[in-house]
Amino acid sequence: MFSNFSTLCLFQGEEQQKLDVIANRLFIDYLRNSFTTCLLVSEEMDTVVEVEAEQQGSFVVCFDPLDGSNNIDCLASIGSIFAIYRRRSRKEV
Repeated sequence: MFSNFSTLCLFQGEEQQKLDVIANRLFIDYLRNSFTTCLLVSEEMDTVVEVEAEQQGSFVVCFDPLDGSNNIDCLASIGSIFAIYRRRSRKEV
């Protein structure tokens, strides 16, 4: 039943699941459109996402959108991990 969440690619030695990609996209879309963030750092990406200047806020958010996604097939716990930092200056990031 849960085998539909198949592996898409390898990243940092871990298998990236389909739900990893979906969760990452949702986190980025919601945070980018919240008008509260300026930089987004995802465990699923090797680059930082800079929020467009007209939508920037004062916070940097670092996150793993779906930690434990390799446990989906065995119905083990999964969740999101994040850290929020206030930007120190209003200079261009």
